[in-house]
Amino acid sequence: SFSYEGQSQKGNASLAHLGTHDLMATHATSAVNGELNFEFQHVNCAAQLCLTVPVAATFTTLTVRCDEAILAKTANLDLSGSEYQYSISEPANQIQMSLSEVTSTEANQVLTFYMMLPPVDMAGKTVYVVLQSDDNKVYQGTLPTKTMVAGKAYSMAASLVDVTVSTQISSPGFGGSDTEI
Repeated sequence: SFSYEGQSQKGNASLAHLGTHDLMATHATSAVNGELNFEFQHVNCAAQLCLTVPVAATFTTLTVRCDEAILAKTANLDLSGSEYQYSISEPANQIQMSLSEVTSTEANQVLTFYMMLPPVDMAGKTVYVVLQSDDNKVYQGTLPTKTMVAGKAYSMAASLVDVTVSTQISSPGFGGSDTEI
C-alpha cells in the first residue's frame, strides 16, 4: 500500500522531491549464473505542470482536482503474481502538494511544478489545477485531459485566473420606507 499524499516541492521547477513518490516495481525473477537481474518499471506518471499565474505572489499549495473521484489518495501494488497488479484502494477527487519558496515576481509569469500522479484516464473529464497563495487567494485553470499511462511523463500547461471567494457579503439598501414584495 502506498499514498500520493505528502508531496512537497521547494522552489520553482525543482525535481528534487519526485523520488519520494516515484514507485517502481519489477516482475519476479530467478538467479541466472548466481546473479539476479531486476527490470524495474515506474508505477506512477510524472507530470510537469507549466502554469501561467496572473499575479506576483508566493504560493503554498498546488491541487490537481476533478469533480469525480478518478484520482487515487492511496493505491496497492500486489507483487505476488508473475505480473504486478496496481489498484486504487482509496479513490479521490484531488491530489495536493505543499509548496515552499515558490514565488512569481510579475503577472503572467510561468511557474513549473512536478508531481507524481497515478495512472488515470482523464478522457471526458474536467480536471483543474489550483494554486493557493500565502494571502489565501485561489487561482485555478483547466488541464488538458489525457490518458496517463504508468511509466510515462506528461507535460501540461494552463493559464490560471483568480477564483477567490470573498467572505464579505454586500446587500443592497432597502430604503427608508416599507417595500412591497
